[in-house]
Amino acid sequence: MTVKDIKFFNYISDYLRIFLQSQRELSRYTVKSYREVLNLFLEFICHRNNIRLKDTSIELIDADTISDFINWLGKERKCKPVTQNHHLTVIRSFLEYASIREPTWTKYHLEALHVPFKKSEKILVVNHFSENVLKAILTQPDTKKFNGHRDFSL
Repeated sequence: MTVKDIKFFNYISDYLRIFLQSQRELSRYTVKSYREVLNLFLEFICHRNNIRLKDTSIELIDADTISDFINWLGKERKCKPVTQNHHLTVIRSFLEYASIREPTWTKYHLEALHVPFKKSEKILVVNHFSENVLKAILTQPDTKKFNGHRDFSL
């Protein structure tokens, strides 16, 4: 079995094993997450171009492919924008690494930068105690006792 672009697969392997694990010292769970994203992206490329994995190469990665992948995640896999953005970040990160190792591949990293992040809702709900509830809680400890002062301060 001959692989069309062995350098591409070697860089993926080096990125996961050497760069993320050894140099950046990311947790094995983070590395696993990145590996799964790249595997899914490669599967998408194979399906989109109707080719086998061994026939994939860096030349198949452009802004349209990445954008279609991110949109596919939302439509077909029902991924939320936060997950889509994570996948885009992983792809960008790998392409940045590859472009450093192989400067002629910088154009692929620059292509990835043209794909915008999805807008996601930032929901921050802070439920505060009402004034009556807070008064009820603060009046519970008996401050005349030693433990009461401790409980009141806690």
